[in-house]
Amino acid sequence: MVNPFDFNAFAGLWWVGLATNFVVLPVCYAIGMYFLAPRLNANRLLWVVLALVPYVNWLFEIYVGFKVVFLILDNLAEVKAVLARRAMPMAEGEVR
Repeated sequence: MVNPFDFNAFAGLWWVGLATNFVVLPVCYAIGMYFLAPRLNANRLLWVVLALVPYVNWLFEIYVGFKVVFLILDNLAEVKAVLARRAMPMAEGEVR
């Protein structure tokens, strides 16, 4: 039976967690940034590199999240403006 207080029993699990945080997650972020950058009119190479650099990518992910939210809000405002223009009654004799 494994002693839960024995550090050696969980050393492998600790290394797997460390590898996941510093290797696997940044690579997944970098792949996502490669496809997301052109949609946000950003430089692909710069966004991939920023996603791969440890510690920087955590702050960068917050920035990307806010940028995506603001882009969605801007697009919704455009849609709302277009729908508002279509819903306005036409003045008498006005041709669209």
